[in-house]
Amino acid sequence: MSDDISQDQSSKKGCFNGCVLIFIVLLLFFVFFRGCGSSDDWTKKDEDFAYYSAKEVIKDKLKSPSSAKFSNIKIAFTEEKNEYSIIGNVDSKNSFGVSLRTQFRVDIVRTGENDYRVIASIIY
Repeated sequence: MSDDISQDQSSKKGCFNGCVLIFIVLLLFFVFFRGCGSSDDWTKKDEDFAYYSAKEVIKDKLKSPSSAKFSNIKIAFTEEKNEYSIIGNVDSKNSFGVSLRTQFRVDIVRTGENDYRVIASIIY
C-alpha cells in the first residue's frame, strides 16, 4: 500500500515537472515569435524608409548634397491617405560655399507592402 502511495506521489511530481517544462517552452515561443513579427516592427520599418527616402529626395535638390546636415525632423502618418509627411531643416552649402539652413517637406504615400511613392517635395 505504501508502495502505491509513493508511486502515486512520484507520478504527480513527474506530471508537475512536465507541465512546468511545457509552460516554459510555450512562454519562450510566445516571446520569441511576438518579438519577431509584431506589427510595430512594420510600422517602424515604414517610418524609417520614409525618413531615409525624404533625406535622399532633399539631397538631390541641393547644390552640395554631401554637405547636408538634417535637424528637427518630424514624421507624421495620415492613416486615411496611407501617407507620411516628413518636415525638418537641412543645413547645406550653396554655390558660393556658404552654409544655409532651409526648411523642407516631403510627402510619401505607401501604395503597397514594400511600395512607396514620393508625391511632393518642397524646400522653403
